[in-house]
Amino acid sequence: VGPLLTEAEDWMWEEWEEAELATVQDKLKSLKEGIEEKYPRYFELIAEEKKKVEEEMAAEAAVAAAQAKAEDKEDHDQRKLKKPERMRLLMMNKEEGTELFKDGNYLQAIPRWLKALQHAEKFFDLSDDDKNEVNDVKVSLYMNIAMAHLKVNTPESIKKAADNCSLALEIKPKNVKGLYRRATAREKLKEFEGARDDLKAAAELDSTDTAIGKLMERVEIQIKRQQAKEKKMYGKMFG
Repeated sequence: VGPLLTEAEDWMWEEWEEAELATVQDKLKSLKEGIEEKYPRYFELIAEEKKKVEEEMAAEAAVAAAQAKAEDKEDHDQRKLKKPERMRLLMMNKEEGTELFKDGNYLQAIPRWLKALQHAEKFFDLSDDDKNEVNDVKVSLYMNIAMAHLKVNTPESIKKAADNCSLALEIKPKNVKGLYRRATAREKLKEFEGARDDLKAAAELDSTDTAIGKLMERVEIQIKRQQAKEKKMYGKMFG
């Protein structure tokens, strides 16, 4: 790049003031083409990164729009349905979401599960057994939504995956799948300490799950790297 920039700089000093606009534009174009020809891989990586960012933004916008649409549409249902009928509607939406998820339609599955959750909030006069049944379904729905967000795999979706796992764990704190899935999201968010805490809790509940141990190994490595960076940084500050 050095010779190209030197040549361009020399031209600017010698001819810039007298050059016409079209000449300057041609010179800039020629300089850009020369750099792109010499370092094509660099510009390919920039284009790939730009495309990735655009895809992430589009995916996040689609999720937000789908959720807003589902919430607005279902909020009008204020009927006091008996438990069997309300449960039928809840499970219908849950199953529709599951089918969409199985087909890889993650963005479409999430609103169906959100709709099911709205039905779950509209039960009334439930017995303790009925409340436990509804809570089990709610936990399953939160976990499904979390998994879908992990599949979408954008920064915003990963954050929502962690949030939905937290909602499930508020209902059932000893849910191993919820702890593991939140740890997975937290690892992606670089929240390694939180991920380790979740994995420790999950391991105490199920010491036979090898996936927990493998994720813990990855998280511990990241924590050690983080600590090494911090130690190096403080060494420079106070050394």
